[in-house]
Amino acid sequence: MRRLAVLLLDFGGQAEFAESAEITRKTIEIAPDNPGAWRAYAMAQAKMGDLEAADASMRQAIEIAPEDHRLRAQYARLLNDRGLRAM
Repeated sequence: MRRLAVLLLDFGGQAEFAESAEITRKTIEIAPDNPGAWRAYAMAQAKMGDLEAADASMRQAIEIAPEDHRLRAQYARLLNDRGLRAM
């Protein structure tokens, strides 16, 4: 399911971003400890313009997998998009 969500993010518009968010939300219900699902959810939220929710989702992904430097890099980009700086 997560791969479909990522494809929708990469090649879709607003309707596909919403569909991606719904798919990843359902994935999180099934596997709440999956950092990739939280990351995909954050990206869908960001594409829909909800940067605060995307921030919270990325924080959750990082909390699950603090050693994943790719997540931290994506979080830094998200903060940059919000006009903030990583600590």
